[in-house]
Amino acid sequence: YSTGLVRAFYSTYDVSTIAWEAYQKFLVWKDFLRLGQNVETAKMRISPCVIPQINNEDDSFMKKAIPICEKLNIPFERMTVEEMKATLSKVNWDCDNVYTPRHIDDEEFDTPDTTKAYTHAFKFPCTAYFSDPRQVVIDIVNATKESANHGTDALPVHLPINHVDAGKVATGIRGDYRGAPTYFFKNILKSITKTTQPDGSVAVDGVIISDNCDTGAKDRKLNARIVVNCSGPWSNKVTPLAFDGAGIKCDNNVTTRPLRIEFAVLKQSEPAKYNLESDGVVLIDNDLGFYSRPEPGNRVLVGGIEAACDAEEYFEDASDAETATTSDIWKTSVYRAALRTPALDVPVGRSAIGGISSYDVTEDWNPILDRSNMAGYYQAIGTSGNCFKTAPVMTKMLSELIIKEDKGIMPRYGEQCHDLVPMKSHLETINVEVSLGSFSRLRSVEGASTKNVFA
Repeated sequence: YSTGLVRAFYSTYDVSTIAWEAYQKFLVWKDFLRLGQNVETAKMRISPCVIPQINNEDDSFMKKAIPICEKLNIPFERMTVEEMKATLSKVNWDCDNVYTPRHIDDEEFDTPDTTKAYTHAFKFPCTAYFSDPRQVVIDIVNATKESANHGTDALPVHLPINHVDAGKVATGIRGDYRGAPTYFFKNILKSITKTTQPDGSVAVDGVIISDNCDTGAKDRKLNARIVVNCSGPWSNKVTPLAFDGAGIKCDNNVTTRPLRIEFAVLKQSEPAKYNLESDGVVLIDNDLGFYSRPEPGNRVLVGGIEAACDAEEYFEDASDAETATTSDIWKTSVYRAALRTPALDVPVGRSAIGGISSYDVTEDWNPILDRSNMAGYYQAIGTSGNCFKTAPVMTKMLSELIIKEDKGIMPRYGEQCHDLVPMKSHLETINVEVSLGSFSRLRSVEGASTKNVFA
């Protein structure tokens, strides 16, 4: 799940570059997808992001992000405390009290830290959100069908995608270079099949899925010489299927595992008093440990930022995550937001609104966009809750790698292979070249990332 934020500031250069290019695509979303003007698509809402800064704290994220923004010409402003207060007071955000992130059970949870004070803030005007990220996916599905109707190149791939929908299910997408894609929804991925090539190496040759919706659950084989693992929080279960019986071991140096996350949607106690949609901003509140963005209906969406005091719930299997919000994680985020503004109504019982999902997290919170050491098996995993805003470009880059290897333009082995000489992709809108090597399965995880959802 994604809360639909779109931003370009990250703590690493390559991700910021991709996000800034993707932002340009989202600005012209319908044209980018080449959908007709009469087709309804997801609407991106511009909402500047404000990040307050505190006097005696080392904000390592901003120290890395600001120089990158300067290099890439990503707009930002340094706000005075007075300017910050003028902006946030429009929605009754408290800019006088500074806190330390604490758990809801901490006796000093709501006690301001008088040793701290705001010194300034950073404002990023090119920040936005989609209130319905699922519609963005529907738009992409419609675009692939439309492109096939006009003979536009499509990839010959199966994309086994697991998600929660009346049980653990899988989705497959299949297409030819110039053919209409076929979608298989609500199917369980049973196995990834392999074949031995003339040179003795092992390669994938398809997947076996089971229709979990019909009585009898019939298995079927989908032939494909390319399989892409983009299964979200189930990625750590799909890769073992790929290498099961292959006679070789997966050589990924970076691993993934699902992390439980929760978010809340809050309304005002006096709905007409403040206009959270027109005057609200995306707020990253490091001293309380939450972020928020406006939500249609004059509401605000609130989520956590992995504060040091918050326990992280990892699972071996994303299916083990509870499907109901907990009084612990959800309540902590809600009450943190309520400390920042008394205008928010704290819901109880059945009036509580929110959601629960899992992030697909790598050790450094950056994704794996790479091939594997088995021919035909590719990976788009570890998207960690922060890759929604980079998806239009990351998918293009991985597609380029797949096509180049599939057509023999780039060798799979030898001194010029992608593992040794990473493919570079030109981002045409911002005219910058970026290396796919930053997202290698073989990379060191001791990189520059700040290793949280903002990465």
